[in-house]
Amino acid sequence: MLQESDRIGRDTMRIIEAMIIAARQMDRLIILEGIFRKDIYGNWLAELSEQYAVSAWYFDASLRTTKARHEAREQSKQYPSEILERWYRPHDIIIQLNETLIPETWSEQTTVDKILQDISGK
Repeated sequence: MLQESDRIGRDTMRIIEAMIIAARQMDRLIILEGIFRKDIYGNWLAELSEQYAVSAWYFDASLRTTKARHEAREQSKQYPSEILERWYRPHDIIIQLNETLIPETWSEQTTVDKILQDISGK
């Protein structure tokens, strides 16, 4: 949405945090989705997780699977495979978030079911 490059100090973190604060005040469920590199976003996300009760999931996909999924998206024209290869970071988990790993073998429905089960507390 913001289409900013991943660099510490960019406006992305401040805007996302403002949206989280506003959504919490409205008692809304917040789903933060994106590619959040550990080296850029890790400490910030860890701090947010200390302030709010969070659940986190990490799509643990190989470069091959990531490329195949990317090529099926409209954005693949804007970001070719060579760029995706430079962005790819295998197993870039943020330990403090206690992320649930979603294996690349799971179907979309299995993944959705797991996330819904986790957020409903069942």
